Amino acid sequence: MGTTKTAPTDSKKNRYWGEERNARRRQRYQDDPTYRTEVLQRARQTQFEARRAAGFEVSEGEDCRRNLPMLDAFAKTRDIEQNGVARGSAKTVMLDELAQALNRDLQVLYRWMAKGMLPRPAFEARNARNRLQAVFTLGEARAIVTVFGEHQETSLYFRSTHADTIHRINQAVALARQPGL
Repeated sequence: MGTTKTAPTDSKKNRYWGEERNARRRQRYQDDPTYRTEVLQRARQTQFEARRAAGFEVSEGEDCRRNLPMLDAFAKTRDIEQNGVARGSAKTVMLDELAQALNRDLQVLYRWMAKGMLPRPAFEARNARNRLQAVFTLGEARAIVTVFGEHQETSLYFRSTHADTIHRINQAVALARQPGL
């Protein structure tokens, strides 16, 4: 028979995972840029491995701004509506295309919009099945990808606590929605 492992004692846990150790690690993370870079690289590597294991295609070190040309290829001129009123035509990007450009799943975008982390599209356009679907204009989509790419330089994830990034995304989209720009 095999050997059985015993659970570590509380004193052993506190020695290894205690508040003192965590405080030292947090302080080193703040003070030492080399250590901070190493920690971020390790965390990013772990994140990529988990996404690969889940079946996602992941390219290491790429931020979503490299996908800006992809947005241009996705964008199609469509007749758009706002609150049921025709507003002419514009180059637009469907939500699933924006999700692909952000290297995220479509459900993640819906979750971000529900939490107020991403602005809701102002327009709708007909999809291939002739159904109305929410769309971003090309300018709005480019603004989202650009700001989100800047965010990726400093953080591996995007949460509702990232108020500065959420604000910058909303500002960039609002600017893109202004007529004549």
